Amino acid sequence: GQCSLCACSTGTGTAKEHCSGHGTCFAACSAKVCQDVHCVCDPGWMGSKCSDPVPTTTTTTMVTCNDKQVSSCSSCDEDDCMDDCFWRDGACQYRVDCGAHFATSCSECGDEFQ
Repeated sequence: GQCSLCACSTGTGTAKEHCSGHGTCFAACSAKVCQDVHCVCDPGWMGSKCSDPVPTTTTTTMVTCNDKQVSSCSSCDEDDCMDDCFWRDGACQYRVDCGAHFATSCSECGDEFQ
């Protein structure tokens, strides 16, 4: 017989596999033939047979130190440590404005910030 699910098949030899093992094969089938055969990929996979991992993107959030855009406060020296950052414990750190003082996180601000 004709392989009507070949659009999904990724098996080799006698091993049966559909959609590279990373998806589900869907088709509109009658008693004799299947049409609109396609893979629906699992999260994290793409491609006609789900063989390609979805590329991961990393987003770099820039911060400002003395009007300079940098990737993190730790790259600023003490003289430039201002704007989004503040100097504490010998290092430039990201700041959260707690009103009366700066902190490195909301949890450090405590009740005063909430």
